[in-house]
Amino acid sequence: MQRRWDTWVEIHPQTAEQQGIGDGQRVVVSTPRGAMELRAKISAGVMPGVLAVPFGFGHEYEGRWVARGGGNPARIVVPQEDPIAGAPFWNDTPASMAAI
Repeated sequence: MQRRWDTWVEIHPQTAEQQGIGDGQRVVVSTPRGAMELRAKISAGVMPGVLAVPFGFGHEYEGRWVARGGGNPARIVVPQEDPIAGAPFWNDTPASMAAI
C-alpha cells in the first residue's frame, strides 16, 4: 500500500483475521482520548493483539502539492512519562479497532 500523506494502522494477520479486517480496509481505532479513522495495513512485523500507528505521515495543513491527509496519532495516545528517564512513553495506550 503506497499512499502519500496518509496514516495507517499496522495489524498482525492473526488479529486482522479474528476481527474480519482486510488489507487496505478503513477502520476506526479508539482509545480513552479519542478515535481516528485509518486504513488497515496487515503486517507480520506487529505482535498479535497490538495496533501500531506510525507518527509523522499525516498533516493537517494544505500545501502546494497535497491537500490535507492522514492524522496525528499523538491526539489519541494517553500521555505518559517513563519513570526512569522522564521521557515521553508512547507505547502503552489501550486501544480497540472496528471495521467501518
